[in-house]
Amino acid sequence: MISTASAATAQLTDGSKVYARWCVECHNARGFATVKLRERYQDSEPAILTERKDLNADLVKYVVRNGISFMPSFRKTEITDRELAALSNYLATDPAKRPKAK
Repeated sequence: MISTASAATAQLTDGSKVYARWCVECHNARGFATVKLRERYQDSEPAILTERKDLNADLVKYVVRNGISFMPSFRKTEITDRELAALSNYLATDPAKRPKAK
């Protein structure tokens, strides 16, 4: 039986993998989305999503499925509901509390 802590860590790890596959290209330090978010927030919030502490899972799910501004929507055939749950929990977790990448 997997402990609750182990399952939570596994989901965050899975979320990190989904982010690396689908999100990092636009949301890295020099990515188009990061540049646009930096302009929008005028450095009042971190532009790199993995540095944010104010994201919640429901918002992430909504934006991924529906798109926003220049960001396209992602279908369930691209990011499954399970992957989206992992991604949204990963981004909604305080960066200091996420497992370190190996």
